Amino acid sequence: MDEVGFPLTQIDPQDLESMASIFATSREVADFYRLSHDVFEARLLEEPRLDAAWKRGRAIGRLSLRQAQFDAAQGKVKGNAAMLIWLGKQADVLAQEERPAPQTRNLNVNVKYAAEWGAPPGTFGGKPPVELDDALMDEEVLEEGELEDVAW
Repeated sequence: MDEVGFPLTQIDPQDLESMASIFATSREVADFYRLSHDVFEARLLEEPRLDAAWKRGRAIGRLSLRQAQFDAAQGKVKGNAAMLIWLGKQADVLAQEERPAPQTRNLNVNVKYAAEWGAPPGTFGGKPPVELDDALMDEEVLEEGELEDVAW
C-alpha cells in the first residue's frame, strides 16, 4: 500500500542534540527542518530516539552552562558574568533564582514571660506559682488582628 501525505522529514539525532545543547527552542528547530511546531512536537513524542537526543542535548547545555558559571566564579575563565547569571535564571535553562531575605516590619511588642527559676527538680514547666492575669501584663495591649498582616 502506498503511503499517503508528504514524505517524512529526516531529523538527524546528532544535529538535534547539538541544537538542543545551545538551548534552541522547539520552534526554532521546527523552522530549521521546515516543519510546523505541532509536527515537530509530535515527532518528539512518537520517536524515542529523537526525544532522547532532545533531552540529552538540553542536559549537556545545562551542564556546560553550570561549568562555565563555576569556572568564572573560580577565575579560571573570563566571561560575561551578567550573561552567565541571566542564562542561569531562565526557567528552561537552570531556573536559578535569587531568594532575598524576607522583609519584616519592626514590631513594638512587649511580652512578659513568667519564668520559674530555682524550681525543684521535675516541676519546671508546671503551673506557675502565681496566676497570670491582666494585672501582670504590660499596659500596652495590641488590638485583636493587628499582627495579621505580618509575614513570618
